[in-house]
Amino acid sequence: MKADHPEVRLENWRLVTLPNDPNAVLVGTVTGHPRIQDGRRTLTTQIVEMAPDKSWARTLNTHYVLGEPMPEEEEFDDRIKAGIERRIWAWPHPSIANDL
Repeated sequence: MKADHPEVRLENWRLVTLPNDPNAVLVGTVTGHPRIQDGRRTLTTQIVEMAPDKSWARTLNTHYVLGEPMPEEEEFDDRIKAGIERRIWAWPHPSIANDL
């Protein structure tokens, strides 16, 4: 990541494949994002690259440093569930979900 860009972290994150679409996104709690309030739960844009060790991910708009993943037993809140449902149309970019 370039030094002139702030470090954007995503904690308590999970990789999500959109319904009816192979494009993967991340859901997590963000800090350091220039447009999203620290501590807010967010749904990212499509992942275009992810480190094999899952220490970072680059989406269409942002480079994230990934912290601890979300426990498998934890469920999404209603706001995130609604966001996932709204993104069924997704983005017209090649998916890397199968490589993640």
